[in-house]
Amino acid sequence: MIARGVTRGDTIIELLLATTIFSLAAIGTLGVMNRGIAISQHSLEVTTVRQQIDSQAEMIRYLRDTNDPRWTDLKGVSWLASDVLPLSMTTCPQASELDTSSRHGFFVSRDSASGTFRINAAGVSEYAAAATYAQIDYTAPKAYGMWVQIARAEGSAQVAAYDVYIHACWDSLTSDLPSTLGTIVRLYDAS
Repeated sequence: MIARGVTRGDTIIELLLATTIFSLAAIGTLGVMNRGIAISQHSLEVTTVRQQIDSQAEMIRYLRDTNDPRWTDLKGVSWLASDVLPLSMTTCPQASELDTSSRHGFFVSRDSASGTFRINAAGVSEYAAAATYAQIDYTAPKAYGMWVQIARAEGSAQVAAYDVYIHACWDSLTSDLPSTLGTIVRLYDAS
C-alpha cells in the first residue's frame, strides 16, 4: 500500500523506453529531411543541366539559321559522327572515348571578344569529368561532363537532315550511379 502524500517516480525502464521512442522519431525525421534535401539537390542539378543542353541546341540552331560557316563545318567530314556514343547508366565517358575519328565529340562556345562562335573538340584539354553537375564553362572554354555529336539522320537521302545529340553525364551527390541527361535535335538543312 502506498502512503498518502508520497509520489512515485519513473522507473529506469520507463525512462529508457521514452528515450528510445524519442530517438527513433528524431532519426526518422532526419532521414526524411535528408531525402527531401537530396531530391531538391537532384532537381536543381537536372534543371541546370537542362539549361546547358538547351543553350547548346540554341547555338547550333543559330549557326544553321544564319548560315554561319561553322554550320558548314559541322556537316563536314571533320565533325560528322559515324558512331554516336550512347549514354551509359554506369560510367561517364572519358575524353579519349569522345575524341576519336568516328565519334567527333564537340561543344559550341562563343568568343566574347569577337562575338564569333567556335566549335571545340571534346578532347583531353577541353573536356573533363563533371565535379558537381554537367556544364560548359564558356570563359575557358571547357566542357565538364557534356558533349555534342552530330550525325546524318537516318533515311535522309532526299532531304539533308542531321541529328544533333547533346549529352550530359555527371556524378550526382544523390546517387552512387551517374546522372545522365540528353536530347536529340533534328535539323534540316535548307542549302
